[in-house]
Amino acid sequence: MKALWLRRCLTCSAVVLSFIYLLPVFLWTGNPSSSHDAAATAAHLWTGARAASQGKQLDSTQDSVSGRPLRGMPTEPVGIAPLPVLPHYLLTFLVIGDWGKPLDATHHVAEQMGEYAARHDAAFVVSTGDNFYMEGVGSVDDPLFRTNFEDVFKHPALHRTKWYIALGNHDQSKGTAAQVKYSQRSRRWQLPAPWYNVTHYVEGQPLLDLYVLDHYHQTAGKYDLFTVQIPWLAKQLASSKAPWKVLVDHRPVFSGGVLHGSSPRLLQKLVPILKQYRVQMVLNGDDHSLQVLEQDGITYIVSGGGSWLHEHNAILQTKFGAMQNGFTLHRLNNTHMVVDVINASGAILYTRAIPK
Repeated sequence: MKALWLRRCLTCSAVVLSFIYLLPVFLWTGNPSSSHDAAATAAHLWTGARAASQGKQLDSTQDSVSGRPLRGMPTEPVGIAPLPVLPHYLLTFLVIGDWGKPLDATHHVAEQMGEYAARHDAAFVVSTGDNFYMEGVGSVDDPLFRTNFEDVFKHPALHRTKWYIALGNHDQSKGTAAQVKYSQRSRRWQLPAPWYNVTHYVEGQPLLDLYVLDHYHQTAGKYDLFTVQIPWLAKQLASSKAPWKVLVDHRPVFSGGVLHGSSPRLLQKLVPILKQYRVQMVLNGDDHSLQVLEQDGITYIVSGGGSWLHEHNAILQTKFGAMQNGFTLHRLNNTHMVVDVINASGAILYTRAIPK
């Protein structure tokens, strides 16, 4: 009898405890379809509360139009490591790509870029290419320089900063000479050659080496990225004294974009050099979305949200992705770079801290 009485007491206790555990969930969700769903919801709430208490920031994975999770993106928020406390930033810059056909969204992005550039005293802007759809420009007098660039990125803070320009596939049809020559006409347009590098100094010391490639450049009718530009890049990297090394190329190494996606040949031919010389970041466009990816200690940013958009899926290297118009903001000192992904409304969608 005692054993039977004890078993009944234990059973009643379990029922009462289960009811107490699930009652807040029933009250919060209304009428969950099953106890399994309720328990899962309670577990999700506990996980979210624990992440918030640990100071973790959550990824944004929703479509800007429908509010639904993007195809292939995780449906649950993914926590990232707490940001380091940085006493000050030594250098700030912005990155935008694929802006060469201005839409209303492009103007909104440009305005927010100006606001952030002013707020953070940005030193320069990087364009990841496809500056003039659909065929580029054939002359420095082409009206597209005015309508697509000067009249769009007109915020005062964007006028006083230099723009380091990369060339994309849609910049090639009419040749790239006009875009190079425009550097002599515009103080902010910086494109001294189809591929080039620039060093940024702080207090007389090199802080950042920026290397810009022209993925689609041809010599004597043949693409020269792998035969000329990458050997040049390796030589420049070997002599770099800057603690930060960042590469710009229109074509992504890694991307979840459904139109272009990752490049196996770049993975084979370029990435070993990046790893050898400890390049920390690669900036790309080509796929019209905002993505942050990472592999083997290298962060890959796809900042192609300047005009119309492409769908994308999450891949193994994906840390964040959004089919939204926008740009990225980069702030760095001697130990860390902090990257903010920002949309056309000025909202910060995702933040990632990258150690040197």
